[in-house]
Amino acid sequence: MLLAIAVPEQLATSHLAGMPPITGYYAFVAGSVFFALLGSSPQMSVGADSTIAPLFAVAVAHLAPTGSARYVDLVGILVVAVGTMVAIVGLLRLGWIAEFPSAPIISGFLAGVAVIIVVHQLPDLLGPPAPGGTTVHRIWVIASRLPDVNGWSLGIGLVVLGAVVGAELMDRRLPGALVGLIGSTVVVAAMGLRAHGVEVLGAFAPPCPSLRLGGAVVVRDPKRRAGCRGRLPCGDQPVRRDYARVRRRRRLRGECQP
Repeated sequence: MLLAIAVPEQLATSHLAGMPPITGYYAFVAGSVFFALLGSSPQMSVGADSTIAPLFAVAVAHLAPTGSARYVDLVGILVVAVGTMVAIVGLLRLGWIAEFPSAPIISGFLAGVAVIIVVHQLPDLLGPPAPGGTTVHRIWVIASRLPDVNGWSLGIGLVVLGAVVGAELMDRRLPGALVGLIGSTVVVAAMGLRAHGVEVLGAFAPPCPSLRLGGAVVVRDPKRRAGCRGRLPCGDQPVRRDYARVRRRRRLRGECQP
């Protein structure tokens, strides 16, 4: 049952954040493992949050193009920073701070996030390219492009929405979202609807996650035997400034273009 909820939910959340689809599953697996080790509730599902994901996307989009390598790096840095702050709040038992915002403030915040999510998903539902800018600007552009609506995209979206709502009304245990996800994927692939303008997520070939400091090259200063110019400790022998070799190694790690 948890898998039926997590698969479509994490896929949609990663899309809301402008991240590769696989990142939602990384967040779900990592969060579940750490919460199983450190948490206390056996019923809680931990993973990427669809409430915070669009806020990340809006904030980072001002610093880098959505979907670019820099965008992915900045979102990762932001996630680590927010996670660190939450961990510090938990260790210091500062959860009482959350009691200060009143109910109208929380309701307004959630309503605003819901509007942002809907507006960001309308281009995927209707078919025209997604515009940029503020939420009001997006609504204006989408309204002006209504004559260009893709019937296939709109039809698939409405059918999936109907499956989710229908499953919720009949029996909450029915995985309507998962059925809609699998069914729409099969229909798009079988009928070749990508050729008719239906947007898809693309190849789902994820790399293995890794922790690294990209772009950092440590060079030994021969005039200073006690230290080095980089952030990492050096050995006794000076490092040769063979930039061609460094570039080849970085190219193999995918940190720079050939």
